[in-house]
Amino acid sequence: MTTRTLELAAGKGAQFWVYISPQNNTSRVVTTWSVKFTHKDSNWTGTLTSDNPHETLQTPGLSGLFAVEVEAAGPGWGPGAIQPSEGGPQIGCNDNCSSFVGLLADPSGKGATYWTTWDAICSPTQS
Repeated sequence: MTTRTLELAAGKGAQFWVYISPQNNTSRVVTTWSVKFTHKDSNWTGTLTSDNPHETLQTPGLSGLFAVEVEAAGPGWGPGAIQPSEGGPQIGCNDNCSSFVGLLADPSGKGATYWTTWDAICSPTQS
């Protein structure tokens, strides 16, 4: 089992990572994926992919609302965009926090959805 270590420091900007759910054998059903984050108030974008699944994406001092676009594929399905399981295709994150996108395979094994967790881990803010 791999343990994830997140380095957080207040004021450095929002951080993002991707979580692969163990439910429905997601790691076997979703073999390639990419998650693109776009800051709503600037031109910053960043992408996390299955090529480096443990990477953490650090923004340059940004916080707020980010649009999320997720593409995925697996044996016998995709590639293509997948939809959020609930809510809209966005995520929020403060500049002293880390938020994540979770990928979940459909029970049928022929697709997937995702969800977002806003401000999942935060470090204390500086005064």
